[in-house]
Amino acid sequence: MKRKCFTLTELITALAIVAILAAIAVPRVSRWIQQSRIRQTAEEITSDLMWAQSLAMEKGSSAVAFDVSNNVYYLISPYLSTPQQLIKSEKVPSGITITPNFILTISANVTNASGSTISINLPGDYFKRNKLPAVSGNVTISGYGITYVITLNNISGRIKLERL
Repeated sequence: MKRKCFTLTELITALAIVAILAAIAVPRVSRWIQQSRIRQTAEEITSDLMWAQSLAMEKGSSAVAFDVSNNVYYLISPYLSTPQQLIKSEKVPSGITITPNFILTISANVTNASGSTISINLPGDYFKRNKLPAVSGNVTISGYGITYVITLNNISGRIKLERL
């Protein structure tokens, strides 16, 4: 007589194998999610810096300022003329920190989308119409044991993202 179902022993053995594989996979998946989150944040900041370069060509100037205490960065355009407008305000996800290394302080009274004025006096860099940053510097993005550095070169205008 042929069997058409599994025995209890076969089912328990299959469940044990699945449980062992899940126990091995879960830590790796959570580590992969953390690595993806920090990489995505670094790529988004790099993309916003490149966007600031483009806005500088279009509007004459733009700036990016980093608020380390609140883990937020701001994109302002135009920067060297008025009215200064807040183009983007982005909060960095929890567990990830940004550390700007610029000798400039971005000072601006910007108007946000709701029409209110925000005063900004934070470290950052600004871009001129020729897309070149005013000074060279870098932004370090770190979290979960992973570090990325975005480097701005004021001679070539290059913005480079690299993992340390």
